[in-house]
Amino acid sequence: MKIVIPTNGNDLNSELCKSFGRAKNFLVVDLETSEFEVVENTQNFQASQGAGIQSAQSAVKAGADTIITMHCGPKAYKVLLESGVKVYEGAEGAVGANVEEYKNGTLGIMKCANVEGHWI
Repeated sequence: MKIVIPTNGNDLNSELCKSFGRAKNFLVVDLETSEFEVVENTQNFQASQGAGIQSAQSAVKAGADTIITMHCGPKAYKVLLESGVKVYEGAEGAVGANVEEYKNGTLGIMKCANVEGHWI
């Protein structure tokens, strides 16, 4: 199982990025092996539009089963749901801490997009 988490850093100590679509990187954490890889999302960091959709497509392509994010807009959320990816609301803090909260079952599943499009 792979969890994709938006961050502007490149390791598990990096802070969770507030914006899913405009994160510089995604950390793809494999829960079975505890290994992770960094997938760059720089093409969407300053995109004038479509960042959420393209970021969602990148996360799906990276093999995401689950997303942990603080915020997700309606278009990205739709792409993720249609791809069978579950979206969880993460808390501020380090990526690794959010993964542990997911493992412990303390993160809530996102029931709908929690920001409007173009909110940043």
